[in-house]
Amino acid sequence: TTWGGEELRREYGAVVHTAPPFYRHHDDPEGALARCYAESIPLAFEAAEGGGRFGFLCPTAEGSDDSHSHVRVAMPLLGAGCRGFPLDVAVRIAAKEAVRWRNDVGLGGRRCILSFGIPDRDVAGALIDAIIEREQGKE
Repeated sequence: TTWGGEELRREYGAVVHTAPPFYRHHDDPEGALARCYAESIPLAFEAAEGGGRFGFLCPTAEGSDDSHSHVRVAMPLLGAGCRGFPLDVAVRIAAKEAVRWRNDVGLGGRRCILSFGIPDRDVAGALIDAIIEREQGKE
C-alpha cells in the first residue's frame, strides 16, 4: 500500500496512513475497522491542525473568528478495496463512525469538516444515505 508520496503532500498539510484489517482474516473485522476510524479520524484532525493532543476539539485558527475557521480532513472508504470488505459493510461502518465522531467531539461552534473521497457515485450516495439514516436514528 502506498501513502501517496509527493502528490498528496503537495495538496494536503498532513497525510495519516491507516491500515484497515482484512475482512476474511480477522476474528472481528467490523470492530477492527470501526477502531481504525475511531483512532484515525482524531489523529488526522490533530495532524491537520499541526499538533495538539490526541482526541482534541478542533481549535479556532489563531487570529480568525469562529464562523470562518475550520480544519478539513479527507478520507477514503476504508476496507472497501483490497482488504475485502463488502461495500455495504464498509459504508455502514464509515457512516457509524463519522456520526459517532461528530457527536462525540461537540464542536462548540467550530467547524471540523470530514470529507470522504469516493469516486464512485453510487457508493458515495450510499454513504450519504447511511449517514442521514444514522443521524435520524434509523440504524
